[in-house]
Amino acid sequence: MRFKDIILQHQVICDELYALYLEENKLLQKNQQIADPVILERKKALLVQLDENLTLIQTTDKVDKRDPSSRDVLDKTRSRILQILQLDRENEQLILKLSITKGPEKPEEQINTTLLKRIYSRQS
Repeated sequence: MRFKDIILQHQVICDELYALYLEENKLLQKNQQIADPVILERKKALLVQLDENLTLIQTTDKVDKRDPSSRDVLDKTRSRILQILQLDRENEQLILKLSITKGPEKPEEQINTTLLKRIYSRQS
């Protein structure tokens, strides 16, 4: 496989990952809820693909890497990666903010006031 084809494949994976991070960001900002497990599973799957693709990039011939036609594709991919990193950082900050302000979600317990009155009346 040529280096340019591998980079194009890498760019497609990065674009999908960016779209997923954008979706997560919208959930965090508008709905103020942490991403659901479906998004997390999709993210894990894409990160595995990204890792496999990076291995392919590292094992390709260095001559292919110097090809000027692949330079533009490589620059676009680098730019997308920087956007993903910035969005990931923003999402992490939003998750931290939400977890601090909301705290852990617990169902509220109903307090039986009659039972409470009996307990206190026995104490007196």
